[in-house]
Amino acid sequence: PRFNNTHSIPELIQIAHVNLATLKPSLTAAFWNKVSKQMSGRNAPNPRLPSHHDELGDHLNQILEHTQNSLRLFSAKDLSQTIYSMAKLVDVLRKHGGRRRGDDISDVLSSLLMKSDM
Repeated sequence: PRFNNTHSIPELIQIAHVNLATLKPSLTAAFWNKVSKQMSGRNAPNPRLPSHHDELGDHLNQILEHTQNSLRLFSAKDLSQTIYSMAKLVDVLRKHGGRRRGDDISDVLSSLLMKSDM
């Protein structure tokens, strides 16, 4: 799969999830990098989730589990990119103030990445 800047966060999640079985460390790192850029960019897209946001939350959870389970396979570059991207996401989420209504991409990411931080 190719993750690019024209994809929305829900599209990035769908692409990664559909290709989860073949998602190599470099692509996993690219996924988290694109999500963090989408969340933190000046022209960040509307973070509202589509009506099937529960399914996207499940998919994102599976991507996170895949990332955790495959970290030992990451090169130093992929590992550092993934860690940096997740740290950037946590920083953005803290600035958004954590969880709110549950229908926002920030809420889904907060529930997954900041479980013990809230």
